[in-house]
Amino acid sequence: MFLPEWWLDYSTTPNKDSRYQKHGAHFWIKPSCAKKFIDWEIIRQLPNDMFYAAGHYGQFIFIVPARNLVVVRLAQTYNSDNFNEYKFLLDIINTIEIC
Repeated sequence: MFLPEWWLDYSTTPNKDSRYQKHGAHFWIKPSCAKKFIDWEIIRQLPNDMFYAAGHYGQFIFIVPARNLVVVRLAQTYNSDNFNEYKFLLDIINTIEIC
């Protein structure tokens, strides 16, 4: 079963009521800024259409329509300084593009 065509636009359109418009329809969308410069250098390399669900202790579901890619990370990272979700996704995208 496929989702309706309008669902992607609905889910990735920034919600005007969300703080800083960082999410739409319960999904986080690609950030337009970052607290650390190194994070911004990584984020800006990610596809603009990426969006994701963030779980507890570093669990993520990344969706990147431009690459026909869904990445699921089921793990536990108690110290968030030890894991950068954006670098994780970028490394996977870069690895796939090399193959």
